[in-house]
Amino acid sequence: MEAIEDPALLEDHLRGLVKAMERSREDAWRVEEMGPRMQRLAAGVVAFGAKITDRECRFKLGQDEEDQTFAEIMRGLEREGNEGLRRWMREFNPSRE
Repeated sequence: MEAIEDPALLEDHLRGLVKAMERSREDAWRVEEMGPRMQRLAAGVVAFGAKITDRECRFKLGQDEEDQTFAEIMRGLEREGNEGLRRWMREFNPSRE
């Protein structure tokens, strides 16, 4: 792991983060809207880079939820048309629904 201490590199990373997080919003927020406040706030950010050497996937698919909460989640996913996630949740919770 290494610290990112170059202010220009930090700003590039922050801009990329904002762009990624805002891309699905209709009225996406932009860093430019902050003006000079951006540099003041960025000075308080501790940024670092790390090389990923391994990964392990774990899925939280409602296994620990109360039955009522699980049912509410499933109804919400149905309203949103997210059948893929509903299918996975049913598969990992065969005794429900």
